[in-house]
Amino acid sequence: NADNDSSNDNNDSASLVMMSNDVAAAISTAVSKHKSNRMIQQAALGLMCNVSSTISLPVTRPMTENLAKSIATAMTHCPVTCTASQGHGCRVVANTLRCASINLPSDGGSDNCITVNELKAIFAGCGIIDALLRAMAKPWLDNTLLGNACDALTALCTDAPQLKAKLIEAGGVAIAADIIRAYDGFPADQAKIVRDSASRTLVTLSNCPEGMAALDSFDPQDQISSTILGASGTGASPTSLLWLNMRCEDEDPSARVDAASSVVSGVLQKYSSAAEATQALSLLLRISESEDCIDILLSSVGAFDRVLCAMERYPDLAALQQAGCALLSNVYISNSGSDGHPREQDSLGSEREVQIILKVIRLHKFRSDVQEYAMLCLRNLTVCFSSRISANSNETSALQDAIGDIIDAMETNRHSIRVQENASGLLWALAELTSSLQLTLESSCGVQHVVRVFLELGFDEEEGVLSEALGCLAAFSSCPDIVSALASRTGISILLSCLETFKEHQDHVERACALLSAISFYSHAARMEMIQSHDTVVLVISCMRLHSSSAFIQKESFALLANIAIDDCIQRIFSEGGLVQVESGISNYLGDSAVQREACELLCSLVHVIPSDVHIVSSIIQVASAHDEDERIQLKCIEALWACAAKGHSYKREIALFGGVDIIVEAMRRHISSTALLEKGCVCLWSLAFDSETSVLIGQSSHAITDAMIAHVDDSQQLQLEALGALKTLAATVENKRTLQNDSTIRAIVIVMWAHNSSDRVQEAALMALTNIAVNPRTNGVMAIRHNELEVIVSAMRRFPESLGVQEQACILLRNYTFTTSNVALMKSNPLVFQALADALDRFPAKCGERASF
Repeated sequence: NADNDSSNDNNDSASLVMMSNDVAAAISTAVSKHKSNRMIQQAALGLMCNVSSTISLPVTRPMTENLAKSIATAMTHCPVTCTASQGHGCRVVANTLRCASINLPSDGGSDNCITVNELKAIFAGCGIIDALLRAMAKPWLDNTLLGNACDALTALCTDAPQLKAKLIEAGGVAIAADIIRAYDGFPADQAKIVRDSASRTLVTLSNCPEGMAALDSFDPQDQISSTILGASGTGASPTSLLWLNMRCEDEDPSARVDAASSVVSGVLQKYSSAAEATQALSLLLRISESEDCIDILLSSVGAFDRVLCAMERYPDLAALQQAGCALLSNVYISNSGSDGHPREQDSLGSEREVQIILKVIRLHKFRSDVQEYAMLCLRNLTVCFSSRISANSNETSALQDAIGDIIDAMETNRHSIRVQENASGLLWALAELTSSLQLTLESSCGVQHVVRVFLELGFDEEEGVLSEALGCLAAFSSCPDIVSALASRTGISILLSCLETFKEHQDHVERACALLSAISFYSHAARMEMIQSHDTVVLVISCMRLHSSSAFIQKESFALLANIAIDDCIQRIFSEGGLVQVESGISNYLGDSAVQREACELLCSLVHVIPSDVHIVSSIIQVASAHDEDERIQLKCIEALWACAAKGHSYKREIALFGGVDIIVEAMRRHISSTALLEKGCVCLWSLAFDSETSVLIGQSSHAITDAMIAHVDDSQQLQLEALGALKTLAATVENKRTLQNDSTIRAIVIVMWAHNSSDRVQEAALMALTNIAVNPRTNGVMAIRHNELEVIVSAMRRFPESLGVQEQACILLRNYTFTTSNVALMKSNPLVFQALADALDRFPAKCGERASF
């Protein structure tokens, strides 16, 4: 009764005749034997249409082959003017494929049970495609026929690339587009049904490069797209959404822009359900990597606000929140200019956005897929609008309160790599936003979770989580607790593995070097662990060579190597090219004081293993000259020069030749308040003074030593000892006698002796310096002694009667003074002199007897 009742298509129980192999074979025989009988062909198509409408239709290989032959034969021999019969044939194809998609597998069929793809191939092999296209050809005599033919073609080519290609080649795109164009504007329901069916066919055929090319050729003005979406662009039907999905993936940027405009002005503006809102955000997300599409979202009045409204309206809908957070994340990244700074966009980075994203994190704590994008979204928002957020106390307060929720989400989704990655990046961004947020992260153990991620996930996971964790931990490299947590064999091993595997990635290397440097500074055990790992030195120096343009890597690497430059490791550093890197760092970053400080620190350690034929003095002088205001650099340069001077006379003369003496003297004058620098300066001059030629040069600037003594006469005994030692050695050179015998030098020594009259070491050193200064062997003359000098000498002998050093040096000095008549007279006038000499003679006859008796 097909001709009279075609309403049974969707009625599962309407057909009293169940399709079977026998029924299909009988129909096939009848159709084949009576090709010229129009009535039999029409009846066969009607019967197959009604029987195929049931969902429980069994689909076997023999039945399908008979059906396909029958349909193709009947549709071919029925005139096109018999639209009802042609329509029945189209519906048989659509119904059979609909049932097959429910009951059959896509692959893995058997002899009796075939797959969906095999079913489609059988239909195509029997000429069904040609029959369907013939039914769709002009002149169009029946709307129902056109709709049924389009539905059949759509079902046939869905998920069937070969059949789709065949249909495209046969002109299917142009036919479907022509139908859409012809039926555009007709208000009748039947016309709308035809237009929707043709739209589904066109969307299905165009969803590939060949199909889109065919459509562009047929419709260069893109009028078909407007027809599918509706004249006003506000349609949200399944077909229009499917069309927008396809256009979102188009390689043509203009097609994606058009799709974005349609979503913004249509679906996003007038969605009527959570599903439509989710679909709109998902569509925008798919095209949000295009800057033009992002501009449409931001430039359309109220468009961005509608995205936020959708997220606020459906807070419990996970899919919508996930799409929304991912979309916002891309918007924030796209809004950053080429220089990494946000463009002016007042609507972005608001407190409202922060609150929306934080609500997502709280409500969907157990959804790792949502947390992944919520964390990424908030991270990008914080990074891209850091200055705006840090200036808003409400936003920073909200972020501060949410740290616990972020940590909780990390713990809840600890097995999700992406959540751990994005949460680590978010905590990193928060740490760099304000100091109060950084303190909160430290006190709340937030960073400890990142340490756990770093150590637990180790080095077997993707680069992203490692990168974010490294960045976050590097931001806390000055925090002892965090560094201590990483200072284990596992932590050090992972960081060294970072240097090995990601050595090409400068940002990874910078962070790993910063952490290794901090660990080596805070922990002696960690230093020993690094020293025992021979890879440490090799990897660090290799990264320094590879990233010679990174001042940060050079600085942190120098600091790390200086910290582990102990015992045999010093030689290892030198052998692997550490000195070459130091000289390269000095040369390439001469103006960078941070690099120079660490380079000089390492150089001080390497000097001891440098061969005598390697000359580094000029490099040290170069650094010192370039940074005369930097106390630490001056100190390290003086230490390095001292280490060089200790290697022999050739180094001493090289230091003098390159102006090293002037560098030291000027540093002592410029940094007169630095006890540490003055001590190193005096000891270095003392060492240099053992070379007679250099000693004469130093003697001309001996005031630097006495100025240092007076400047710190009360607060540094060690400085006095180093200075007195230098004066004693300088006085051993005859050319320096006249300079040192002036009032200022003697006065400085006397003042120091009185100031440190409780130290036998200072007294002994001062007596030795005076002894060398007092006698000039070239003139055979002795310096005249004054009352205050004699008093301090006698005072020293009386204060330290048991000190052999003090007694012996005093007797030597007093004996030398006796070679001048005026000195003898002065000594006789002081009765304490005789008593002091007598006591020295009694206590130390072997050492003091001869001189005291004299």
